[in-house]
Amino acid sequence: MRYAETLRSRVTVLVPTVALVLVAIVVAGLLVRQAAQVRNFAEQGVLAASEASRFITAQQDSRTVAVRAGRSGAEFNQAIDGAIGKLEGFARDAPNARLAVEQVTAVQLLRATDGMFRTDVLAAAGSVPARESREYASQIGIYHANLDAAGGKLSAYGTELYTELISSESWSRVTAVEYALVTGGTPPIADADWRAAARDVGDRLSALYTQQSTYATQLAVDSGRRTLTGALAAGAAILILATLAFCLATRLTGRIRGPVLRPPATPLSLRAARSSTVAPPDTRTVQAVLEGLRHR
Repeated sequence: MRYAETLRSRVTVLVPTVALVLVAIVVAGLLVRQAAQVRNFAEQGVLAASEASRFITAQQDSRTVAVRAGRSGAEFNQAIDGAIGKLEGFARDAPNARLAVEQVTAVQLLRATDGMFRTDVLAAAGSVPARESREYASQIGIYHANLDAAGGKLSAYGTELYTELISSESWSRVTAVEYALVTGGTPPIADADWRAAARDVGDRLSALYTQQSTYATQLAVDSGRRTLTGALAAGAAILILATLAFCLATRLTGRIRGPVLRPPATPLSLRAARSSTVAPPDTRTVQAVLEGLRHR
């Protein structure tokens, strides 16, 4: 009975400790896995952004050549939209909300930049139908909406670049020409000034997108590094504490001793009976008594 109680006490101490060790291993593994996901997202983001930029630049060049030759640029626009859509889907799959916001903001700036290039190509083609087309007005609205949406979510340096863009003379000239073309009016500035302003705005938009994309990528890299370092430290601390708890529990269970087996105790009645029993007489004493009786 006592042995069973001892065994039960040891199991009661060891089982929770072993469970704690297993939980610590699982938690540490989850933390490391999360850190690895952030790091992989950062690495994939760099690759995806680089590939998309090269592809979009090539498609924009081909579109410019096609539109200036009087052909439609719809095929190139569709290809660019597909590439940007893939980047947007990748951004929305970010491992945490902050990274997702920064990546989506970069995509919005990329849409704004390409939208501005589309309107500029259409307007610079020189044909009145292109200038007055619904596509032209739609592209202006889309790129302005994306730029406005991204403007309030930029980093400090990005906000500075954005403010410089919308406060610049080039931006004022471009928007004035856009309004005139959409409403069917005459551009308020000479073509040479307009083209120079459009190039400057395009360069500023490209720089703004590049800055935001770089910022978002670096943020993911830094976040992955911090998360991995923290996960390894937290996992190690949890495992150390769990191991110490296990060692302490093992030591405590070692002090729980089993029953000590002793010979059965002699009953008091038997001890009394043994103490009252007369010891047998010495044989030499008996012989001496018998010899004395004979001589009489």
